[in-house]
Amino acid sequence: MPDTLPQGRELDALVAEKVMGLTVNWASEQNPVFPGGDWNNKLTDGPYCPPGCWPVKHYSRDIAAAWQVKAEMIRRGWIFEMTVSDNGIAKVWFSNMHAVGGMCAVDAKSEADEARCIVSAAIDALRNAGEVE
Repeated sequence: MPDTLPQGRELDALVAEKVMGLTVNWASEQNPVFPGGDWNNKLTDGPYCPPGCWPVKHYSRDIAAAWQVKAEMIRRGWIFEMTVSDNGIAKVWFSNMHAVGGMCAVDAKSEADEARCIVSAAIDALRNAGEVE
């Protein structure tokens, strides 16, 4: 997995913007909707999350959300490949005619690791294609 990728909620926000096409803002600690701060999708022009916005999914640790990323990448013309070796190591990457995403290898028994691997490979593929800085 590329070392230059953000981790945790920053990675989730990057995925939300660059893969899922959402607009993301940081909700401050003053925001009563998300006390303590969290990433959220901005659906209006306000600086905080008014009614009508929601927290960004945990793409990098929720396998169901990661599969939505996979589906969106495929919809955009990317090929998804995942192999699992006899010793339980999963390898994931995306490719198209112009770029290949960073292949990562994780323990296939950990859904959280698989989720992080899927979204990291998606962002790396978009970087290699010049769609993400």
